[in-house]
Amino acid sequence: MTVSEQPPAILERPEEGVHVAVLCGDAAERQALLAGYLAGALRRGEGAVCVTAEEPEQLRERVRDCAGAALASGPDVEVVATAQSYLREGRFSGQFMVDWLAQLTAAAPAGSELPRQCVAGVLDWVDGLDAGGFDELFRYESTLNRLAPAGRHTLACFYDLALLPAAEVINVLRAHPRVVISGAVWESPFYVDKDLRPLPLPEPGHPAGASD
Repeated sequence: MTVSEQPPAILERPEEGVHVAVLCGDAAERQALLAGYLAGALRRGEGAVCVTAEEPEQLRERVRDCAGAALASGPDVEVVATAQSYLREGRFSGQFMVDWLAQLTAAAPAGSELPRQCVAGVLDWVDGLDAGGFDELFRYESTLNRLAPAGRHTLACFYDLALLPAAEVINVLRAHPRVVISGAVWESPFYVDKDLRPLPLPEPGHPAGASD
């Protein structure tokens, strides 16, 4: 691996149409990086969306603390509950998430001037997956490499390393062109576009949605 840039550039001032994994050593590191990513979006006047099991007001308060006075009366993070998204109906559905994110991406196509958002997914539930669930997760993450470049949004996936079996850490690296590890951004040597196994993308206008 070779270092490509410092973390602030990809988490605090992320490029449009990027799909990145953030691999965290513990929950405290994840919370700090997540708050900085979302606060940066709000400071720039962009949207911030977080898919998480965390209590919404708790997350918003942490983001406001990170952003400082700049957000005293500004917009808040849109929080989407894990139970209404990743684990809708009690199990992980990669296709549901792909359909929802495709709708989100279509709302701000690449090259447009429509409002962009920084989207964060907190995957602190993956330790409950079996082999089939991890395969579905790899296919879901593979698909985001097709979705992200089509829109203006940034898609950042936050993982806790302690919750991932070693083989699945490799699969996360296979599914993301760039990763944040130990405070540095790396080009993943395991990412090969032809090895991805994306799920089907929805037809335009296909209904999907995740509620707060």
